[in-house]
Amino acid sequence: FAVYDGHGGRQSVDYCEGKLHDLVLNELCSATAGHINSRKVLTDAFGKVDAQLAMLGAWNNGCTATVALVQRQATSVTSTLEMSGTPGPYSYSPEAANASLWTTAPARVAGQLSVSRSLGDHHLKDGGVSCVPDVSVVTLETADACGAVLLIASDGLWDAFKDEEAAELLRCCVTAASSKTSDAEAVAADLKGTAAETLVRQAKERGSRDNILALAVFL
Repeated sequence: FAVYDGHGGRQSVDYCEGKLHDLVLNELCSATAGHINSRKVLTDAFGKVDAQLAMLGAWNNGCTATVALVQRQATSVTSTLEMSGTPGPYSYSPEAANASLWTTAPARVAGQLSVSRSLGDHHLKDGGVSCVPDVSVVTLETADACGAVLLIASDGLWDAFKDEEAAELLRCCVTAASSKTSDAEAVAADLKGTAAETLVRQAKERGSRDNILALAVFL
């Protein structure tokens, strides 16, 4: 699952949307069975798509990518969730780039970009912008995973919502859908059509003016 947020044009975001999932799949298929290093899988896939963008000439455009890789264990006891992307607007890891980070006030890399991790933006790669993702791994036991919702969204949503506010709105969506019917498939169909749309609409009503994209995954 992935959410992309482009800037400077659509070249990078369209390319990543069409290619990154295949690169992740290729990395998973080439990994030794039973010994998948998800951090390496995501990092290598990000690096490859960024190199391809360089060859395509994505110098003045780019995109952020928030990616979730969900692995269900064979025992069905646990689910492992790997998240990669841009955790914060000015996140920076010195070992992730081969140059010093040059920012101006308000904080922008090289006076231009408000994120320090991006796919594309190759005119800023020597100025501190990195394609190396920040990866977090979370393991959910069955009791925790049952009924859990994974919300992936662009910063346009988070400009308007705190984490708990978004979670509460999703709970309201689930309650509303469940009150209409006891059929699980009908509830799922209702949520598919309303959950993410409700989040985006209310973010707009709260005054968010950035691009708003939300993906709600019911685990």
